[in-house]
This record gives sequence, structure tokens and C-alpha cells, in this order.
Amino acid sequence: MPRLRLLVVLGFLVLLGAQAERDKRSYGGAARVVLEIDGVGSAAVSNITGGNVAADVIVEPATGSGFAQKRLGQPHVVPVTVEVTVGDLLPWITQTLGGAGQTVNGRILEFDPSNSIVAERQFNNATLTEVAFPALDGSSKEPARMKLTFQPQNISTKPASGGGKVPPIGDGKSKRPMASAFRVTIPGVDCTGVARVEPITIMFKGSNTASGGGRDAQGPKNSAETVAGDLVLSVADSKAGGFTEWHDRSVVRGDTSNAEKTATVELLTPDLKNSILTLEAQGVGIVTLRQPAQAAGAEAVRRVEAQMYVEQWRVK
Repeated sequence: MPRLRLLVVLGFLVLLGAQAERDKRSYGGAARVVLEIDGVGSAAVSNITGGNVAADVIVEPATGSGFAQKRLGQPHVVPVTVEVTVGDLLPWITQTLGGAGQTVNGRILEFDPSNSIVAERQFNNATLTEVAFPALDGSSKEPARMKLTFQPQNISTKPASGGGKVPPIGDGKSKRPMASAFRVTIPGVDCTGVARVEPITIMFKGSNTASGGGRDAQGPKNSAETVAGDLVLSVADSKAGGFTEWHDRSVVRGDTSNAEKTATVELLTPDLKNSILTLEAQGVGIVTLRQPAQAAGAEAVRRVEAQMYVEQWRVK
């Protein structure tokens, strides 16, 4: 009897394993996600958040029960944030930076390994609200990915069709940048000691306040106001002389004549010979020099961190 019972258990486990393999082939674990923007292109997404419809909660004054009363208010689409390879969907970024700020339509598609669509969300009248270029570090082995945040006016989920195919990603020719391959240039300042560039963020203020429709739905409100994030560099102390001189003249001694400069941050091919993408900064002024955080007793090259404000970023 014990032998028979063991054979039954083993047979059951074999059946479970076979079913698991069928499920794996059918659904393939994690699906691939693609963001498709009409008239712009498509990008493979490595991370995505938002895109759901939520309602504001309105709190009313407390009644005799002692508890505040609550009710649903204005519905809205939660902004979507996606992480994509630097360079993908670049026309959308450059158009917005140029002040065009047009709304776009598109889809968020999920594919299984057989390239069948397992989920689809369609959105309309979406406006780009923030671009966050990645941290660049000479010691990194990660690809350079940026975060795009956009605000759709409305979004809807379609039933999985099971058909379709993955749209082309990029132009199929461009080399994918690595976070370790970069070059920083500031005229008059030695930047050969720059070891790290902190994430660069560009925000498009008031680009689009939208709702999911229904109660008091509002359309997109466009604005050309753009806020350029700071440029923060980690520089080897032995090569930070140009930054020290700039800081001493502009900040310590208060000489603001010719205090602003230009700067470029280039993402390079792995051989460091050619530029894949260039960020150009205008109206760059140094704010401070400080010691970056470092664990006690850690053996590392001594560095200083230079923080600079930027009035305008351009993408090439």
C-alpha cells in the first residue's frame, strides 16, 4: 500500500508539472510591454506605473456621529510613467521642448512570448509632463533608460485580442546607449574628471490637467512653461580646479559678471567615439560645491559634487 500510494503521488506531481509547462507556454510569465504613440513611434517599456482612473475624495464637515462624511468627487486619469531606452520616442520630447506641446493618442500593449496581445489600453489627448534622463556613471554596467511621464485625458481597457504583432521599436539601426558611456563639456572648465551625472529632469508645468470623463470632465490645458532641472556632477577632487574657481568667483566673491555658461552632456557609443544623443544646457550657473555622501572607511577616489542651475535644456 505505501508503494502504491507513493506511485499515485508521483503521478499527480508529473501531471502538475505538465500543466505548469502548458501554462508557461500559453502565458510565458511576464509579458512584454510596448508603448505606441500615434505618429511618433513605439518603445519597449521596462517599467510602467499609473494609467488607472481614480476619483478625488471630498471630505465634508463632521455630523452628529463625530465622523467626517466623504463622497466621490472629480474622476481623473492617474499620470502614466514609463521607463524606456534613452532615444526612443525622441520626437515627442523635442516637440514638447520646442513649445509645441501637442496632445497625442496611443496604446499600451502587453504581449506574451508568442507575440499575442494579452492586454491593451488605449489613451487619448495625452500630454508629456516630465522627462527624467538617467544617472550616468562611469562604473555602471546598465543601459541608459529614461522615464517619461504623461497625462492622458482619458484611457480605456480593451479585451485581450490574442492577435496582433509587436510594432517596430526604434529605427532598428541606432545603438543603445549605456549609462557608463558619456562625456560632459563646459567651456572654460576642465570636465575630464567627471565620474557621474545625476538624473536630469525636465518638467512641463501645467501641461495637461485631465479627467477620465463623466462628472465635470475637463479637457487638456496646455502651457508652454518648462522647468529645467539642475545639472549635478561628481568630479574627482584632483581635477575640480575649474569648478572651484568658478564657484569661488561667482558664489563666494559674488562676481556675477559672465557667471553663466553653457554645458553639454553626450551619451556616447560604447567605444566612446560617437555621440548617440546630446543634451545642451543654456544659462548654467554654479550654485554650490559639496562633499558627496560616502560610507565611513570606504576606499574611494576623493570627489566633490558640483550643483548648477540650468535655465534651458535642449535635446539633439
